[in-house]
Amino acid sequence: MIDPLQLINPFHYVSKASYSSFWAMLFNTVLKGIGAKICAVGSLVLAYWLFARRDNFIWFIIFYIVSAFFTFGGAIIGRF
Repeated sequence: MIDPLQLINPFHYVSKASYSSFWAMLFNTVLKGIGAKICAVGSLVLAYWLFARRDNFIWFIIFYIVSAFFTFGGAIIGRF
């Protein structure tokens, strides 16, 4: 019988070094630059729209945290 967790386990398909270098490259390219600013502004606009128009506080908090991650994630990840 196939274990469903093995199907989604990335270490089953790639090595740990390749996996970590992929995420480092992704954070260095996406979270530092214009892509991060666009995603942060989009998430922030969506958060305020959900709160003001839809009265959905939970999704407001989620997208506000996503916006903060795009804003500060590159600087935090870059220190490690």
